[in-house]
Order: sequence, then structure tokens, then C-alpha cells
Amino acid sequence: MLAGGIGITPFLSMLGQLAAESDADSTGGRPIHLVWGVRTPDELFALPRLREYLARLPALHIQLFFSRATTGADVQDIDGIPPEVARSTGRISTDALTQQGLVGTGREFFLCGPRSLMETLIDGLRSHGVPGSNIHFEAFAM
Repeated sequence: MLAGGIGITPFLSMLGQLAAESDADSTGGRPIHLVWGVRTPDELFALPRLREYLARLPALHIQLFFSRATTGADVQDIDGIPPEVARSTGRISTDALTQQGLVGTGREFFLCGPRSLMETLIDGLRSHGVPGSNIHFEAFAM
């Protein structure tokens, strides 16, 4: 799950459904990776729900990207973020996802966020061999 800003909204619903079904091991043991990019920690409106989902979904891994942070130290000591949540500076990129071992041809990718982010990630995923049939997105506009 790759989200930019308020693009996290559909993923909150998806994670909520998985959490509701967690007694039945709805993930089939597969890890779930949520990568959420925001500008600053002030934009982490969904953090309380994410903490709940982390507690209920042992297969959930969360990575936060802060595009306006200047150093890694800036994002390590943010109040309210559980210690198991990974944090990075900069924007979500296919290179960063690849370095973390998250890009592979057998993986499914779900994207929602600003058009420029989605276009960049979709192009990057395709250039790394991810078939278009494994890339799903929701576009929104104002």
C-alpha cells in the first residue's frame, strides 16, 4: 500500500477490514506493507488508527516518509509514533522501496495519492519489472 497525504484514506478502510477479520488470519500470513508519505509530522492524522491496526495485525509493517524533514534525526523522535514504525526523510520513491526489498514482480501494489506521486511510482514500478496487472490505483481530483 503506497499512500501520499490524504491518499491513505482508502487504506484505512482496507486495514480496518483486515483487522476485523484478524481472528481468521485474513492476511494468510503474508506481510502487509503500508508506506505513507507526508510533508510534516503535523499531517499524521491517521496515526491513532494505525497504532490500533499495528496492535491487531501482526503482519503489518509501516514506513513513513517525511518530505520536508531535513535529517533522519528530525523524524526519529516524533511523539506518538510507535518504535516499530520505520521513518525516512524525502519522498516515496521506487528506489527507496527497492532498497527495502519491497519491489518484486510477484507483489501487488495499491496506490492512492497526488497524481505526480502516483505517476512517478507507477512508472518506476513498471521499469522495475512489475506487471501493470499488479499495480492498482485510485485517482482523485478536486
